[in-house]
Amino acid sequence: MKTPDGSRLDYPPARWEALGTALIRRRCTMTRDDGTPGGYHIRAEFCRRPGALSSQLVLALERGKRTNYEPSTLTRAEACYQLQDGAIANYLSGVTRVLHPGEPGRTATARRLRTLENQLADRGREYALTAEWAAAELTGVVGRLRDLSARLRDLSALAPGPPPPGELHAAGRPQPGTPPPKETKR
Repeated sequence: MKTPDGSRLDYPPARWEALGTALIRRRCTMTRDDGTPGGYHIRAEFCRRPGALSSQLVLALERGKRTNYEPSTLTRAEACYQLQDGAIANYLSGVTRVLHPGEPGRTATARRLRTLENQLADRGREYALTAEWAAAELTGVVGRLRDLSARLRDLSALAPGPPPPGELHAAGRPQPGTPPPKETKR
């Protein structure tokens, strides 16, 4: 396990085995997700919960088989076992001899969910503001297009229409009012 500054903490295997026993006790006595007491006596049932750890990871933790977990994994384990933040590190270092359960709504998972809900709400407000701005801009663009269309109609009403097809270049002569062609030097 690493500390936040990146240095490695090594606990003796006996501490990991004791942690495993404490985690089994916690799993069997914790409150179920539906609020009923009695815990999860069957490991597979514990691992089927939403957001739970894999059964291999729970087995390794509870049997003390490994001693090299990432801090994020231990934080997830604390959330799954409904423990206070830092409870596993405190237990391994000998600060406490008991894994203290977290208070309802104060565990790492509950805090993480509240943070995600707040982030989603902020994004929703941002998207709503962006949609309002886009709608206002589009309304303005549509209005300007209508104005331009009306102007073009007015201008086309003032302009003389095209001459009848027979008068365009009668007998190969240009229409009156057109400038003579420029002479090119050869």
